Amino acid sequence: LTGTGPSLFTAVIRDITEQKAFEKMKEGLFRDAAHELRTPYAMIKMGLEMMERGFRQQKKEKVASGKKIIISNVDRLEHDVESILDFYKLEAGVSKDHRLIQPIAIEPLLKEVVKGYDAQLKMKGLKSVLTIAQSLPPLQIAREDLARILRNILDNAIKFTDRGRIAVTVSRKGEGGLITIQDTGRGIP
Repeated sequence: LTGTGPSLFTAVIRDITEQKAFEKMKEGLFRDAAHELRTPYAMIKMGLEMMERGFRQQKKEKVASGKKIIISNVDRLEHDVESILDFYKLEAGVSKDHRLIQPIAIEPLLKEVVKGYDAQLKMKGLKSVLTIAQSLPPLQIAREDLARILRNILDNAIKFTDRGRIAVTVSRKGEGGLITIQDTGRGIP
């Protein structure tokens, strides 16, 4: 507005595109965090129940198995909480990328991740099949990120499969590899 007198109106125009994108990412983080925290919590509870049955029945293998489940899932919870804290550090402007991107062998990682579901698969009467091609090149990725992706997919595969199997296959594709996870479930609605 122009005129001879004092300014009657002042406008500030600001592009909030980045802010909206960040808010959307934040909403996704909360949704993902709830999903990520729910599974280890259930597995810890199951591990404690196994240990309790093992103590009552005086079966050392049940106690040892329950202990492994608990330790594995406490580690997982710790990592998930660290990821959430990293997000808030990023939001506050503190940049600290603790994830180490390095070459990793896929076979040991996959075996570890799939093994973490043994008790859950057994409880549902499901079978796991792990097939890994020979001579796969190492992957350039942050190990924890790949493990989290695999766990998310396996969580859903187990959740929506009532009978049958969960198959994890790694095959060679060009200069790299292809990870495929298939189940006999109804799929995600």
